[in-house]
Amino acid sequence: MIEWGVVVLWGLIACLFALYLLSVATGYRHLRALLRRGADHNPVSYAIVASAVFNTVLSVATVYGALTGPMGTLMYIVLAVVTAVVLLVLAWALAVVAFFAVARDRLYAWIDNTELQTPLVLVVTAGLVLVAAFLVGMYWGYPAYLAVKAGSRGASAEALVDIARSRWAVWDEDVAKAVAGNASAPRELLDELSRHPSERVRGHVAVNPTTSVEALERLSRDTSVHVRAAAVRNSRFPVERLAEFSQDLPHAVAAHAGAPPELLGEIYRRARPDDWRVLYRLANNPRTPAAILAELATNPDSSLRGAIAGNVSTSDGTLLLLARDADSFVAFRAAQELRRRGLGAKKTD
Repeated sequence: MIEWGVVVLWGLIACLFALYLLSVATGYRHLRALLRRGADHNPVSYAIVASAVFNTVLSVATVYGALTGPMGTLMYIVLAVVTAVVLLVLAWALAVVAFFAVARDRLYAWIDNTELQTPLVLVVTAGLVLVAAFLVGMYWGYPAYLAVKAGSRGASAEALVDIARSRWAVWDEDVAKAVAGNASAPRELLDELSRHPSERVRGHVAVNPTTSVEALERLSRDTSVHVRAAAVRNSRFPVERLAEFSQDLPHAVAAHAGAPPELLGEIYRRARPDDWRVLYRLANNPRTPAAILAELATNPDSSLRGAIAGNVSTSDGTLLLLARDADSFVAFRAAQELRRRGLGAKKTD
């Protein structure tokens, strides 16, 4: 699918580039005429030279926009047009001041000694520099734009398919990663991306709530432990298979939204006191038994106690204990949960 907005945008850039070359060529010719000894100094020539300088500044701003992506380019083009109107009004006055402030003798010496008899070399050089900058902007900025578009919640399934199968998704890992993490992506496309050579792309497929069960089971056998953990942690991963990973990936099983309480109890009993990844996930999981949450509520780590205070499965008694916690954040969360349950009055009993 052709991005017509981008095509028009780069067409505008090409027009600005052509105008810039014309401005540089004309300005250079008038500059040589102004610096020639004994030549008539026409005020119009000053304005033309100043315009060439200002156009160069504006072109640099446009190139900078191109390097930040097409959307940034559009912003800088609009800014350049508005700025040009203001700058050109002051062109004549600024040119006169600049002309008399310059050390003319040095400029004369440079003109006399240089072999540049025509503005052609300068124009060609400026053109090559701008073309190179635009190409760099296209290959750096456009993939970043596609990655942002692919990560948008409003992206359609058709647009995501087009982006994923474009050459940009092959050349730039961030584009494929953005598609893989979008919940609007079709399952067939996610199945394809689950075989992507990049670990980061497969990891985003593994956490996507739209990914099929078949793809998740395949990713649970991935060579990367991070991808395997992400797949097991996905709420669509089959609950009946969680026990297979309770020893290899206990932190992933402890984070599963449908993990059986009995299995979470086994993971807690096997967990080391310093295994924070497992303990934090147990503290945040509403499937964790209330008895385990009560034990964890005495942990010296305030972040862990705060997570338990916000867990809907925490018992009223544990919440009353946490409402008197020395840590103000833990006490606040516990009191908030008590009020939600209609037990706020008991907090001060």
